[in-house]
Amino acid sequence: MPQNDTPRRTNPLGIAALIAGIALVVASIVTQALFPAIPAILRESGMSYRTIPFLLSLPPMVIALIATVLGVIALLLRDRARTAALIGTTLGASHLVVALFGALGTSAVAAVFL
Repeated sequence: MPQNDTPRRTNPLGIAALIAGIALVVASIVTQALFPAIPAILRESGMSYRTIPFLLSLPPMVIALIATVLGVIALLLRDRARTAALIGTTLGASHLVVALFGALGTSAVAAVFL
């Protein structure tokens, strides 16, 4: 296969996907740190016990969706660097998959025990 002498151009969307993936990791850590505070939040707010975990997991889900979409678009661009896009896409998509199975598992447990 012949080598192309032109260097690959930077990929701003790939860098944005990587930044969103890093923000996703930070948001997930913060969210997990807040989960032990759920009983106190419930006492103070009067919200349902089902609402608080949903509200805490919503921002990481949005960031994961943004990272995945930006990463996929960045991967489809020709003659652009793909490393940052690949990392951002992987972080976002893996979080979405884990969140989907977590939601399905929570729903199954709730259906059996509640």
